[in-house]
Formats: sequence, structure tokens, C-alpha cells
Amino acid sequence: MKTKNWGRMQRNKGSNFELEMKKLFEEALNIFVKRGNQTMGACQPDLATDDYWVECHHAKAPRIMSKIEQAIRDIKHPMNKEHRFKIPLVVFKKNRGEVWVCMPLFHFFQLRGNARKERIIEKAETNMEDNLKHYTEETCPQKVNTKKK
Repeated sequence: MKTKNWGRMQRNKGSNFELEMKKLFEEALNIFVKRGNQTMGACQPDLATDDYWVECHHAKAPRIMSKIEQAIRDIKHPMNKEHRFKIPLVVFKKNRGEVWVCMPLFHFFQLRGNARKERIIEKAETNMEDNLKHYTEETCPQKVNTKKK
């Protein structure tokens, strides 16, 4: 296998996983799921719904924390003001493994309906601000066109 094709294979694997998850979300939850514009580079979700900012990751050794940090950083970006209150969600799969979902604990409780709504909102606002305060515009720059003329 040629080394220069390795990057393309990984992009295709990731793209196929995103498309598979988009279809699964739409069928299982009966909701519209929009796929992020991957050519825009940073600050776009892999998948977006009305409530969730979804980052997908399919790898031999998934880096879950880096995807969580990416989702939080990108939600915070000034370009994404309409997404500010979306719940960050990481969908990941180890090669030939099971698909998993990672989300903030208080949002899981909210889904289960086992927590007081006021407490969830208070905790969500506090945690989101704590998690986002160290991210700035500079940590999520716009993609620069690097093509040579």
C-alpha cells in the first residue's frame, strides 16, 4: 500500500462512518440530521441536530477526550453563536468494535428524566462556562487557503 493513499483511506473511513451515523440517527430518532461542511475545516460539527453538536470518530485507538475538547471549543467559536447551547456529543467506534456515545453526565440525567430541570439547567450553564472559558477565537481559526497558484 502506498503511503500517500493512507490519508485518503482514513478520510474515506471517517466519511463513511459519519454517513452511517447520520442515517442511523435519522432512522432511529426520526429527526433531521445535517452533515457538517468538512471542506470548511475547523468549527463545523460532523453531524448537527436541533439539540446536539455531534463529533464522530472511527479509529484503531479512538481519542475521545480530544473529540470532546474539539466539540466544546467549536461550539464556543464566535462563528457558531446559533449552536451555543447545543449538547456536545461524541460518537466513536474502535475498528471492528461497537459504536459508543459520550456526553456530559447532567445531559444524560436530563434524557432519563431523573433530575430536577432547574438543577440541570444551572449545572449545565456552570459546567459549560467552566469548560469553555479557556478557549478563545485563536484556538479555532478559520481554514486558510494554502493552495499554490
